Formats: sequence, C-alpha cells, structure tokens
Amino acid sequence: IQLGNADIIIIDTGAGIANNVLQFVAAADEVYVVTTPEPTAITDAYGMIKIITTELVDREINIKLLVNRVHSAEEGKKISDRIITIVGQFLNYKVDYIGFVYDDPVVSASVIRQKPFMIVNPTSKPAQCIKHIVGRIEKTELTSSEGVSSFLRKFLRKK
Repeated sequence: IQLGNADIIIIDTGAGIANNVLQFVAAADEVYVVTTPEPTAITDAYGMIKIITTELVDREINIKLLVNRVHSAEEGKKISDRIITIVGQFLNYKVDYIGFVYDDPVVSASVIRQKPFMIVNPTSKPAQCIKHIVGRIEKTELTSSEGVSSFLRKFLRKK
C-alpha cells in the first residue's frame, strides 16, 4: 500500500490511554472513539475524550463516537446520546455520533476462523452496520488538504 495515495488511515490503538495513543491522536484530524454498552467501556470512552480535549487543546480534532456490540439501534443511540450530552456539558466539546455495530455471533465465529466477517458473511447485521458507517465516513469532507503527509509530519513531531 502506498500511503501517499490514501485519503484515510485507520489505526486501532486498542483500549487505554498510553503516550503512543496520544501521539497518534495528536497527529490525526479525526478520532473515532469506540465504546460498548458496558458501564466500564462508557467510562473509558468518556475518559479518552476528556484527555483528548484537555491534553490536546491546541489541536483541532474532530471526535466521532461509535457504539459497538449493541442489541438494537435504540441502544446505540441512547448510549451515544448519554456520552455526547455529558461531554458537551462538562467538557464543552462537540462529539458526533457515527453509528453502531450489532452484537452478533458472526463476529466471534470470524475471529475463531481468522477470516473477516465482512468477507465471510457480508449480509450479516454487523457487516451492514460497517457498510453504513463507511458510507458516512466517505461523505465526510476531509479537513486537511495535506492528507497522509500532514499526519506523518505531526506524528513524528516532538512535543
């Protein structure tokens, strides 16, 4: 893959807030925070957003929220609304809801098989959710005209 031709790079930093995670976030134009319905995951998502908004105040970062492993669209919306409201109220920051992904045994089975569920079961509910989210991301206007070179320059910059 030639990164120079990429409009979007997705980097899964995993859970938690380590220095390397903040370095990736500081270099990004957009950050997608993924949470699940579990209370600890919701708390972690809020914590991540709080650190981004307080530690990286000099950066213009768009934060998007995705709720994973939901049982209904309503559950995803309810959780996102709660987080977005709290972030707005206590951090005075705007977070956008990008969507949800259904909890489904298809995902666990694909992990065991080591084959992406998007390929093995492209008509599954989670695959449809991912396609919807990708469609929304594709419609997003890119904020940086420099793209990958801008990301790499910011990522490699010393604090």
